[in-house]
Amino acid sequence: ITTYFLWLQGLGAITADPTAVLNNTRIQSPLPDYLYEGEIKTLSAEASTDPRMYLLVLLFLDTGLKSNELFLLTRAHVDISDPYNPELWIKHSGQQTTKDRKVALPARFTAVYTQYLEKYPIEDKLFPFTDRFLEMIFVALKQQTGIEKVLTPKTLRHTHVVRAYKRGEDFESIFERIALAPDSRQEAEEMYKRL
Repeated sequence: ITTYFLWLQGLGAITADPTAVLNNTRIQSPLPDYLYEGEIKTLSAEASTDPRMYLLVLLFLDTGLKSNELFLLTRAHVDISDPYNPELWIKHSGQQTTKDRKVALPARFTAVYTQYLEKYPIEDKLFPFTDRFLEMIFVALKQQTGIEKVLTPKTLRHTHVVRAYKRGEDFESIFERIALAPDSRQEAEEMYKRL
């Protein structure tokens, strides 16, 4: 409403903005869940029983990847030519190509990735399943671990940012790695500082 009256005043349709006296403060969203280190250890221990679950947890925790980016990954996006310094290309198409980036992975990724390829018949797409199936994997992980918080890929993305910030990384490099849109960064920085 306030924007509408500002627009009318700008057009000259009205001389004074009747909403100028209103307090137009933004409502702050509730803080999202993120996992504490003990919960991460519990999750990692449980996920390590299956290479697919473990690979998913590693990717979300160590890259800050989004679910929709996960489904775009192919074998060609994973570089394990140096097994101690694996890397992941996160590629987009169309206007989203500005979000293309290369992300370093921990050395343990190589073994988990190799086990995943041995156990599951993957031809090209790394995760040839639906968003619903991914959701079911995380529901099962939540039940198996007893973690009481919301447990989703987005929770692990938030955990990735909080952990990186606690390690002393600056927000600009974190936001570049997770390809957060520039116009969302100020609000995100405030939220993560509160977390």
